[in-house]
Amino acid sequence: MTEAFHRVARPHPAAIENRKLARRTRLIVLSAIAGMLLSIPASVAIHAIFIRKTATLDDLQLLLPLAVLLVPLALWKMHLHLAHRPRLRITADRLEVFPRGLNPLAPARRVEAAGLQSVHLLRDAFGARLLFVRRDAPPVELDLATSAAGALLEWMQRHDVSLHDGARVLPVRKWLDALIEPERWALASDQEKLRCAYHFHLPFVFGRILARQELVTREDLERYYRLLRTRADFLFLQEAAADVARCLPGFALPREDRLRIACVLRVRGAVEEALRELEELPEREEIPESLLKEWKEHLKHRNLPPPPYSGLATRLLSGVSHYARVREGGLLETRDATVPLATFVAAHLPPSAFSTAPLELHDILGRVARINQDEAATLRDVRRAAPHILCIHAHSYLSLGTRIQLRAIIQKLEKRKGE
Repeated sequence: MTEAFHRVARPHPAAIENRKLARRTRLIVLSAIAGMLLSIPASVAIHAIFIRKTATLDDLQLLLPLAVLLVPLALWKMHLHLAHRPRLRITADRLEVFPRGLNPLAPARRVEAAGLQSVHLLRDAFGARLLFVRRDAPPVELDLATSAAGALLEWMQRHDVSLHDGARVLPVRKWLDALIEPERWALASDQEKLRCAYHFHLPFVFGRILARQELVTREDLERYYRLLRTRADFLFLQEAAADVARCLPGFALPREDRLRIACVLRVRGAVEEALRELEELPEREEIPESLLKEWKEHLKHRNLPPPPYSGLATRLLSGVSHYARVREGGLLETRDATVPLATFVAAHLPPSAFSTAPLELHDILGRVARINQDEAATLRDVRRAAPHILCIHAHSYLSLGTRIQLRAIIQKLEKRKGE
């Protein structure tokens, strides 16, 4: 084989549809606000042109400030458009990524099959991403829900590469079987689309298709919760976890989420109740038995030292470099000390276009460590080294329709149980 793939990796139609559904509410609200704001100058212009007939071509210079503001915004959008469509070259023994964007200094990245250590699956509301961990080199991150998904997965399967999905290691074959080629997406059945949307992590597409189904199974609700938790507001997630745990008694993940959220909120009663529920379960998913015992001891004796970068001086000296590096063995190395990641339960990185917001790590006692250097890369390494840490979001892109959708799905399942 000489070349298996050498072209631009465009977003999969399912990923495009998922992004449109995610942005629908924001676009409607922003369009309404923009319409109200533009109605004022529009009414003035109509009055000057058609009624008083006092407008001249010289009045067009009044649009210059608006054009000056729109030019950098257009360039930024163009850069994002090209950056999400890199050019890939996949050969028998290597994978090469050529970035496309307005940054001429962006270097090409190469993944050699011989130097590949592991491949991890990372998820957010807009799809799954592959993280190629290389020996003696920074990781390479690629979107999975693209036109190159088939070629990427076949290349990984050819070299016997497994996907690290949190604490689990899964074969690539599952994703290859669930993949729908871009030209077949519109003609595929709802069951095929549900399977593809789950494996490639497209929550909005999955929820819309599932809401149309007459019959909902326990597996459908479990998969929908797994998709929702990657982007839901953590207060909504706490509510959803309680509803799903009541409906699926043997499902451990929502009970684990309730414990971690209760630790972030520092609600002692909720923490103790969540601990009792977890201890009654025979198996857990992201929090092993040894880690649960360790957390229980910390919550009982409260003898943990403060995490690094958690004091008042960190907030006051926000311009000082508060860096952290994830080391082997699940250790977080900082300027102040080296602490185990096992003491942290949640991470929060506020969304920001220019990455100016600090990364926040919450420990078992609810204290917060703030890191303001290489936030996205540090969070990526934390998620890879410590899958028990929950990524929380302070505000959600999930609309009211998503909440109604989840309740409707739960009601369908409960109705089926009663029949």
